[in-house]
Amino acid sequence: MDKIKAIALLCILISCNTPDYRFKVTGQVQVKADTYPAIWYTHKLSYKGDTAYYTNSDSSIVNILPPYKVEQLEKHFPCTVDDVMMATGIEGYITECGVFFESHQVYKIGDTIKDFKSPKHK
Repeated sequence: MDKIKAIALLCILISCNTPDYRFKVTGQVQVKADTYPAIWYTHKLSYKGDTAYYTNSDSSIVNILPPYKVEQLEKHFPCTVDDVMMATGIEGYITECGVFFESHQVYKIGDTIKDFKSPKHK
C-alpha cells in the first residue's frame, strides 16, 4: 500500500507544470574551496560588466560569475489582446505585455491568443 502511495505521489509531482523560463544559464558555483557545476533558470537576466545577474521574487540578487553559458529558451505563451487599432485595412493589436502585431485574423479586446511568441511576457 505504501508503494502505491509513493508511486501516486511521484506521478503527481512529475506531472505538475513547471514555470516557463526565458533563460537557462550554465556555469559554476564556488562552495568553500571547491567549484561545482550549476544551472540557473530565470525570466529576466541582466549584466554588469562580465557578471550576469537576476533578482529573485524575494528581492535577493543572484550574481553569476564567468565563465557561464546563456541559452535563451524559446517559449510560447497565451497572451490577451488589450487594444485594437485599424490601419490600412489590416487590424493592428496590442497585447497585455505591450507587443504590437498586425493580423488578418480578427480579434477583440479580451481575446486570448494561445502560443503567442513574444520576448516581452510578464
